[in-house]
Amino acid sequence: MLFLTEGEAATNALSDMSGLLDALLLLMLGLVAIYGFYTVIRLKKTYMLFPNKFLYPTGCTAETCIDEGAYIDYIIPKLTILSTVCLVLTAAYAVRVFLFPQVIHWAIDVATLTLPFGILLWYAIIQNKVAKTFW
Repeated sequence: MLFLTEGEAATNALSDMSGLLDALLLLMLGLVAIYGFYTVIRLKKTYMLFPNKFLYPTGCTAETCIDEGAYIDYIIPKLTILSTVCLVLTAAYAVRVFLFPQVIHWAIDVATLTLPFGILLWYAIIQNKVAKTFW
């Protein structure tokens, strides 16, 4: 099977791209969960703002925060929710990819795209509210 037909080549290319997208989604969700939990733990331990991509809305810094303590109290539960949901989505998607790769259903595909997007959108909305309240 040295030569592939055009259809076989297209199928292999789609399969390879699908595997790459699966790996990227798993990596992204896993890293968001880990970085979020790290941020929550460090906030609880030090109770101080520090340089972190998840803590500050665009254009805001720790120095310009109006009420640092209230902001920390407000953001810890939100970051915990974001991290937990991303961890659960990572585990669920890993089970789907590695244990049930043959299961193909449109509802699973829609959930795979909308749930991670939804939780990240929710956190972006939280950050927008935070910018108006604490900066």
